[in-house]
Order: sequence, then structure tokens, then C-alpha cells
Amino acid sequence: LSRFWHLRSGGRADVKFVMHASTSPYHWFSLPHIDFFFRQLGLTPEDFVRWDRPMLLRHLIIPEPSFEELSTAHTAFAALGNAIGDLVGVKDQAHRNDVPAYLCKSRLKSGVWHIRNEHELANRLAHRGVDIIFPEELSLPEQIRLFQTRSTILSTVSSALHTSILASDCATIVGINHDANLVSNYSLIDAINGNEAHYYYPQDGIISRGGDQAFTLNFDLTSPEQTADDLLRLAETLKRRPTKNESAKVTRPSVPRGVEFGAGTH
Repeated sequence: LSRFWHLRSGGRADVKFVMHASTSPYHWFSLPHIDFFFRQLGLTPEDFVRWDRPMLLRHLIIPEPSFEELSTAHTAFAALGNAIGDLVGVKDQAHRNDVPAYLCKSRLKSGVWHIRNEHELANRLAHRGVDIIFPEELSLPEQIRLFQTRSTILSTVSSALHTSILASDCATIVGINHDANLVSNYSLIDAINGNEAHYYYPQDGIISRGGDQAFTLNFDLTSPEQTADDLLRLAETLKRRPTKNESAKVTRPSVPRGVEFGAGTH
């Protein structure tokens, strides 16, 4: 999606999109998440071209990416994500739910990192009135609406939080990280989307247990109940902060450049 930022403005004229891949566009669209995103942009398999031999093109435009992992982000990427989210989500503030939601990974069978006793953390949060959500059990539209309608989302720092780019008025995010160094993708997304996001590292309350075949990194919380209480205390403090629209970190639009090739270019 990073190179499709220009489509949010509407018509795309009569153009085809050249893609490098080992399979056909019909195979890509058989994957639910790809089908979902491209169809929200009005794209079908017929809009893509995949050649099995070298071709000489008379005119080719290559948009620069609006988001590059761990490197660069433009507000155009957030505008694209917000536009997609608005098509399937809700914008009415009357739907705002002030009950915090915790995105739980305890049912995942594999991944990058996880907390082995996360269920104890989740149990404490549930006891304190938090809704426990398992993102992998929700459809994409349901995940988008979660970020649009909840006032506060709690989570371990994981890819589930990237869904925030699809919410034009995103929930306040409070995340648990496994060390003091935050992967920059989260900061980039928060900045261009104007997210109110805070990440908590329980320095004396989390122990590394190494990796295994299922997860690259495993951790234990020394006191899951205390960590849960700390998260809720931080979330309560953030309720008194300005709203996203009042405190957005990036206010000046930014778009990536494009590289355009003329006649006779391979």
C-alpha cells in the first residue's frame, strides 16, 4: 500500500499497475487482506499487469513509497490509511466506547515475541473491567472499528497496533514493550497519524526467557497484576490529555516523490 498513496484523491485515469511477482494477480486477491485493501481502492485483478518476459515500456511512473520500515514516513500514508478506514468504519463520536480494550496475544501459536504468563495479566485487566480482545479472531473491518470507537487500547507492542493507521480518530494507545528500545515503526506511525501513544517498559518486572521454535523472544512478567495496574494507572492519567486533533504531532502534509520514466526506458 505504501506506493498507492496517490489513489486516495480519486480517479486514476486509464492506467495499469505493473507488479513484479511469481504468481498472478488473481492469486494475490485470493488472500483476504490483499483483496480487502485493494478493493477499497477500487482495484481488481484486471488493473494489474505481470509479465513473464522483459518488456520495453514507453511511459512508466514509479511512485516513491510513502512509508519505509524503520526509516521514513509521510502523512500521505496516514491519509491513505484513514481514507480506507473511513470506508468501512464509523466516524460518529456517539459510538465511542470508554471501556478500555486489551489486545491479547495469549492464543497465538507463533510470532516474534510474547509474554508467557500474559493470561495472568489479561485476567487482572478483565477483573478491573477491561475488555480482552484477540485481534486474530476479528475481521479487518472489526479491527479497524475497534481503533475508531475505543477511547483507550492497551496492548503489548506488536503488529496489531499498526491497525491504528486506518483510524482517523484513533484511540489512545498504551503499550507494554519488552525492553527500553522501541522499534521505530511505531513512532513513525504515531507521528504521521497524530496518535496519542505511550509505551511502558516494566524494567524490573520483565525477564527474558530466550527463544524457541514458536517465538523468537519469550518473556515472563514477575508481577502480572502489578503490570496490569500500572497500565491502567497510566491510561487513566492520559484521559486528561488533549484529544488527538488538538495534539497531533505532524500538522504539515508530506508526500513522497515519484520517479517518472519516459519513452525508451526499460
